[in-house]
Amino acid sequence: MKPVQYDRIADSYLRVNPDPIHRYAVVPTVGKMAGDVAGRSVIDLACGSGVFCRLLKGKGARRVVGIDISSRQIALARAQSRDPGIEYRQMAAGEADEIFGEDFDLATAVFLLHYSDSKAKLRRMVRAIFRILKPGGRFAGIIQNPDLRFFEGINYRRRFRRTGSGRVRDGEKFFLEIYGEKAKLCEFYYFHWSRKAYEAAFAAAGFPGLDWVPLRVEPAGYPRYGRDVLEPFEKNPNLLGLTSVKPPVG
Repeated sequence: MKPVQYDRIADSYLRVNPDPIHRYAVVPTVGKMAGDVAGRSVIDLACGSGVFCRLLKGKGARRVVGIDISSRQIALARAQSRDPGIEYRQMAAGEADEIFGEDFDLATAVFLLHYSDSKAKLRRMVRAIFRILKPGGRFAGIIQNPDLRFFEGINYRRRFRRTGSGRVRDGEKFFLEIYGEKAKLCEFYYFHWSRKAYEAAFAAAGFPGLDWVPLRVEPAGYPRYGRDVLEPFEKNPNLLGLTSVKPPVG
């Protein structure tokens, strides 16, 4: 399997986990979308260093599988936890249905779908998710917000760079830099897809529709980080949640 961008940035990306937006907006939103996972089987697609695998296992999931295309991310995930209830595998999310059947009650994908560099790959990825969910199973993910009003310079510890100009187009490549208090933590690229493109991919896979979930900052974050960091995110978030349920049998 050829190297991917997260092989290169995996170690530096670990420093993003304490980031205020990750801690006070991303993590609680994933928890709410996932719902009650006690006794259920869960797969975390693009699991990275296993943050959400450990979170979901801690909430009582019976079986947790984390997959990631990056060998370095999988190595870090295994080093972070040796919980026998979590299984990590290196593979591409779009190939998950070649390994698994309708095995999972919940599939999570935090920062996955926007790495599709074509509509065909986006549809392949969503189709794989549909096929590994049990009837009635839920998908919960977070993507780069298609409605983001792009800004110049650094705002809430993020900086964006476009490869195009004028109106943002489906499939356009963007670069995102994430900063800490004093320096840049990491940089990666992703691809812009409109809500319409996501909705079409989910419909083609067999999902009945999508629910869009805005990210809200937990109030506990404000005393520590202040409004200068978190309030601009709430007004113009670069992230958006989405969830859907595979139709039950009959």
